[in-house]
Amino acid sequence: MNHIKNLLKTLPFLLHFNSEELEIFSRSGRLVFVRKGQLVDVQKTNSLNIVIDGIFEIESIAGRDIVYLSPGSFFGPLPFIENKKRGNVKALVDSRVFVIGEDDLYKLFLMSHKALRGYIKMMENLNFDISALGKRYFNTKGKVITVFSQKPACGKTLLSSLMGLSLSKDNEKAIILDLSYSGISVFDLFKQKVPAPLSEKDKGDKETESILKDRIVKVYDNLHLLNIASSARVKVNPAIMGAVLFILSREYKYIIVDLSDSDTELRDKVFEQTDFIFTLVNSKNDMEEVYPVFDEHLKEGQRVFYVRNNFYSPNKEEFYGGLILNKFNEFYKDGDPAVLDNFINEGNMTPFINAVKIKSRALVVQSAQYDSILLSALLGALLTELNKVENLFQYIYSSSYSYFLICLMLLYDDKTQFENNLRRFFSPEQFNKNFEITFPENFIFKSNKIIKYCAELAGSKRVEMFNSLPLSNINYGGSGRIFSTGRLSHLMAASIVEYPLFEQVKINGTDCYSGYPENNVSHSHLLRTEASEIFNISIVNREKLSFSDNKYNRFFVNYIESIDKNKLPHAEYIEQDKKLILEVSENDYRFDKIYEKTMKLAEQLVSKIV
Repeated sequence: MNHIKNLLKTLPFLLHFNSEELEIFSRSGRLVFVRKGQLVDVQKTNSLNIVIDGIFEIESIAGRDIVYLSPGSFFGPLPFIENKKRGNVKALVDSRVFVIGEDDLYKLFLMSHKALRGYIKMMENLNFDISALGKRYFNTKGKVITVFSQKPACGKTLLSSLMGLSLSKDNEKAIILDLSYSGISVFDLFKQKVPAPLSEKDKGDKETESILKDRIVKVYDNLHLLNIASSARVKVNPAIMGAVLFILSREYKYIIVDLSDSDTELRDKVFEQTDFIFTLVNSKNDMEEVYPVFDEHLKEGQRVFYVRNNFYSPNKEEFYGGLILNKFNEFYKDGDPAVLDNFINEGNMTPFINAVKIKSRALVVQSAQYDSILLSALLGALLTELNKVENLFQYIYSSSYSYFLICLMLLYDDKTQFENNLRRFFSPEQFNKNFEITFPENFIFKSNKIIKYCAELAGSKRVEMFNSLPLSNINYGGSGRIFSTGRLSHLMAASIVEYPLFEQVKINGTDCYSGYPENNVSHSHLLRTEASEIFNISIVNREKLSFSDNKYNRFFVNYIESIDKNKLPHAEYIEQDKKLILEVSENDYRFDKIYEKTMKLAEQLVSKIV
């Protein structure tokens, strides 16, 4: 079964699946033995067939254009895709195929609108024709925004209402979902009668979509409300959120979720499906309390904004890394939408709306270990542009040493400081300083010195506070995951620590390490996110880097060279103008020499994405 799962991971339309979705996919299908000569009519089959072993040929009706299918190939219908294939598929030898029904695929997408979003984007990249049903059922540009607070009476529902009303302007549809069991409701703020919550379904055979339509309340043409939990007598089943978002995403550009912390299972399911989280924090203690929640549960590249409500924090102390909700001139409690409108028209919501409406761009930088030195000049050129152009990239995604270098770039906006820190990082002195040998039982080297080094560089900074969000892919408790929040120094340390050579780094009490080379980043991981444009940068060195300076620890040099031999190439299914390759010819592992020689090429490459 592991062989089958490993093969499924290579399928282009599954590359964006997370481990849970891939597990469901593998459990939903079955393995079928196909004898030599057996025929399958592609047009009549209602199942997707994935070749596990053996070989098939697919022949058109006219008898022309014979195509051979080897392991990893597939035939049969794909959800939301025009099925234009005709003819028969014949097994040329005894073979096995993994068969999954079309209905099972639809059910999987019902569980996660992000899985569907990534699937639609990938199929468009592969130039498949999206069916009329696919175009009708999903808007890949739709965004889910969660307004959250751990504490009651902090202005959460007010901010949800302001977000919904602001985003519904400019002829774009928005809907606010009330997922707070108690307290003031968004319905109250818009002078609407609160309908029965969705958690208390009508009796009868009505389908979820029909029930949703019955419960949606129209405030204005482009602003609607839906009660899921307010005044509910029973807890909401978190599993319904996938279907709810799947259905709503075909009609609404913005889905705003008013979410409390009273039901942690529901909270975690909403977090999983959201793109943005605006969390109300009115003190430093509030922030410290919510950090661990985000660090443990946000695994999809979600963007977090901390919001201070000046109605509850009148002292206006400095508030770094967040947004401020200005105080109303009048106390708002009577449900007069005109007061909300006036507040919006005064420009008070502009920073919030800009954060959501911006056409997000993401940069994926190839995962690399010691050969990340070849990326140095490219990141130097990119830093120059980041200092010139505001909001050039909303996300920068990588792993291993590449991620560490990206963090250095974001920490030091002065190019000279950045270059000095790169030079230090790649020096034999720093390499050797990282090693603290211990008695080899579970690992050989302690990570204390690396953690201290990273803390010296990053201090107490958190990744979500940066305008260009540095997303990392790190092995967390045995499997890879994306971090979009957390202590920057911890993530930097984990990204350069390789287990079992080094002691793992603790994050939220969980063992973490880089996971290189298995944890290779891919642009397909970000297809699930709200990013509109994704660029991919990789390096090709025509020669082999060698450590001519004998000051480098030879044990570590031998280790990383052996790891390098095990690297496997992986395909990137991305538009050609977004796929950028830095081609160099370097053989001597010396920072200054490489940095100077590759700078011109790097600047030319960066100019293509500015």
